[in-house]
Amino acid sequence: MAFRHSLRPGIFSQLLTQRVSRERFMFTSGEKRRVKRVRENLVDPKTVESLLNSEVQPLKSGRIDFIVTFVSGTEPEQVSEHIAKVAELAIQHGATVYHLVGALAVLAYGTQAVASPPSGSRPSLVAALHQQLGADIKIVHGAADGCSGLFGAKSGLSYTFFVPQFDRVLGVLSRLPLGAVEEFRP
Repeated sequence: MAFRHSLRPGIFSQLLTQRVSRERFMFTSGEKRRVKRVRENLVDPKTVESLLNSEVQPLKSGRIDFIVTFVSGTEPEQVSEHIAKVAELAIQHGATVYHLVGALAVLAYGTQAVASPPSGSRPSLVAALHQQLGADIKIVHGAADGCSGLFGAKSGLSYTFFVPQFDRVLGVLSRLPLGAVEEFRP
């Protein structure tokens, strides 16, 4: 899915990647309307409004399905192609791509304002990732009660999620061999 926009360069991409600094951006009324239209389809409208007005809303609690992947490659271009495939498959399966950091991707369901994903969405995405990337990916996935919303401070906010024991998820991922998939149960 491609987005067309006419916001100042850099603002839209930072908003879509969930990194916002209140002090760096002053929105025009037209930019506010465009940001609202795009983000309200993904994020709770109250959160969008609070973001645009530099207000912080309470975090939302609920069940969060998460998938954390690590891809490999012999060249940076290959890693880039693999991580792009992860993001593409996540979007096709209705997941939210939260973070892409080098070869690491963090994906989730249950954190956005859109309707709940169909039953089996997470296992379906995990299977597609493993099928498409095979020995070039390792995956840890699971579900837990957690919180989502704007995390951070005045100097920088990020729309993201928190689940208990996420550090253990990353520990499991670090120990897995490439090509492996493991379900994390807190």
